[in-house]
Amino acid sequence: MRMLPFASTIAHVRRSGAALLRWTRTLSSGVTAAAIAACHDASTAPVAPPKNTIDPSALRVGDRVSLNVNTTSACARVASGIRVGRVAAVGAHAVIVADTSNPAGGFTDADYASFAVAFDTLVYPVDVRHFGAPADAVSGGRSLVFYTSAVNAFTPPNADYYIGGFFWSRDLFPTTGASACAGSNASEMFYMLVPDPSGAINGNAHTKDFVARTTVGTLGHEFQHLINASRRLYVLDTDDYLEELWLNEGLSHIAEELDFYRASGLGPAGQPGQSPHARLTPSAILAQPNGIAALNGYELQNVARLGLYLKATEQYGPYVPEKASGATTTYDFLEMRGAIWSFLRYAADRSGKSDSAFFQPLVNGTQTGLANLQTATGLGASLTDWLRDWAVSTYADGAVPALDPRYRQASWDFRRVLTGFTLQGGGQLNGGVYPLATRALADGRAQTLTLRGGTASYLEFAVPPGAQ
Repeated sequence: MRMLPFASTIAHVRRSGAALLRWTRTLSSGVTAAAIAACHDASTAPVAPPKNTIDPSALRVGDRVSLNVNTTSACARVASGIRVGRVAAVGAHAVIVADTSNPAGGFTDADYASFAVAFDTLVYPVDVRHFGAPADAVSGGRSLVFYTSAVNAFTPPNADYYIGGFFWSRDLFPTTGASACAGSNASEMFYMLVPDPSGAINGNAHTKDFVARTTVGTLGHEFQHLINASRRLYVLDTDDYLEELWLNEGLSHIAEELDFYRASGLGPAGQPGQSPHARLTPSAILAQPNGIAALNGYELQNVARLGLYLKATEQYGPYVPEKASGATTTYDFLEMRGAIWSFLRYAADRSGKSDSAFFQPLVNGTQTGLANLQTATGLGASLTDWLRDWAVSTYADGAVPALDPRYRQASWDFRRVLTGFTLQGGGQLNGGVYPLATRALADGRAQTLTLRGGTASYLEFAVPPGAQ
């Protein structure tokens, strides 16, 4: 029996005194089998694509559509969860819809048209090249992007974060028949934060400029989730169509990095044909006319999350294998996200493959989690060795001369990047200090460590000259 779970993807971005530092988090809220007893296939046959209640290929600017924004229950469709949206822009690959109940002072149709262009010219080609095309089982060639204050409402008053958008996989399912979900919008779509200059929603003010700066990166992140889920469901026909959260999020953070490369004119130094020593540094990024803007818009959050991981390597690692351990809780940490993004970049560079050759199999396999990572990359049991080598590289790269290449980070000089930028408002990123936490070993002092799979501890000691 194929059980069809439902999960939401919600981007959380912490507020920060340094306005250009932002972090994103994705929360997945599962629904128990009992709660969706009717939402399953009794066979292993592919799920039948839903009949479009909304046909994005037929929508035109000015059209009105009704969309369900209720995410407290995956399959519920109640009047209080229905919003009316107006089509504000139509691109080759996206239809931008604006909630008619959004706060005043928001985006204009010209703004929405610019987002459609960014999706068509940046997000779509980059994601499709590296992950594959969405299944296009429900949307007639276009994704529907709903800018709605329902996203703003998820952030509680006085929170130290905000929710920037989400992808809700229930929208990929039909509303009637086998595998039905009555709450589905039967569209390949995501939901996006909107400007709220006066803080009308829960007192949380978001300026138009701020939301505009963060929105395209969020689209790239969520589009990977859509590609991943839709291909597993409609192309690969996997019994478990949702990738494990840690790997799914790592791939979406890779999508943000790939958008950064395209927007900045830079690239991953570890790719075939490029010098393994031409790594990204603050000076290399600042030398590009659009380098710092691309860093702020797409990549700084990845760098910042890696910094958080380096401060807590004994508590967090790049993976949390919930399914392998049989756990029912889904764990999602900013630190974990920073770690898995860094490892995926390290592994892609070390593999000698192009980024598209490395990442596409991860989105197009029938396994999930560690098993998918082992099979799709061809690493098998040696994945453990690569994880260990990557962990060593986070300390040794940039600190140890004549370093074995397996302990180097080919694309990023993280010791410089994590310390070398001046923040908006003053001060250096991470206070100008590489944030890796270490323990000091000394004679007569014991150190007790408690580590789980994927975590690491760094213990430093000194040998006096002439001693052993």
